[in-house]
Amino acid sequence: MSKKSQNFERLEREQRQAQMRIITTIGIVILAVIVLAVVQSIRSSAPKQLDLVGQPTLGSADARVSVIVFEDFKCPVCKMFDSNIFPVIEEKYVNTGKVQVGFRNFMVIAPNGDSKTAAVAGECVYNQNKDLFFPFAHLMYRAQGDENTVWATKERILEVAGYVPGINRDDLGKCIDENRYEKEVMNDQSVGSSAGVNGTPSVFVNGVKVSNPLDEATMMKAIDDALAKAQ
Repeated sequence: MSKKSQNFERLEREQRQAQMRIITTIGIVILAVIVLAVVQSIRSSAPKQLDLVGQPTLGSADARVSVIVFEDFKCPVCKMFDSNIFPVIEEKYVNTGKVQVGFRNFMVIAPNGDSKTAAVAGECVYNQNKDLFFPFAHLMYRAQGDENTVWATKERILEVAGYVPGINRDDLGKCIDENRYEKEVMNDQSVGSSAGVNGTPSVFVNGVKVSNPLDEATMMKAIDDALAKAQ
């Protein structure tokens, strides 16, 4: 074999080896991406450790299933959930002792504006009288203005609170002015972010996020499945 032929074969061999190294590297990268995606999927679907200590709740503390809702009082979709889905959960599961519902703040519309004002006001009401939080929250959604306007002002909130017997509006006004429970609101925000909340309403049933909480069938199935597992 001529020296020229030997050199040609050597070049071909080196090219094949280089191609194999490239293919191997690409394969490793693809495998790493797949593994990372699987790990992230497992993490996102794994139940989150969410407790209701110090949070507004409705229903028995001994209920087998907890439903935790992250909401923004300015969020129009949250209003839909509160009007259409919440009453069904309350009637079918809360009133029968099967489910305890908990509320946490998660500001998305105006986190540095009146979403925070409304969230702080909710905490103020809760700390005045725990039993008055949900009546106040339901009325806040009924009184909800356009999400693009600054409607959740102190004056408007006090007006809404006037329709909830038992709320001390003078103290509520001072509480809002002092931003008294901002720390609690921001803690809710942090808890939500850590749990993967990026929009509202976000609903967790026994720590598992519900894919479409506005769909009644999906929401009820999530609760029924959790109840079956908890037996």
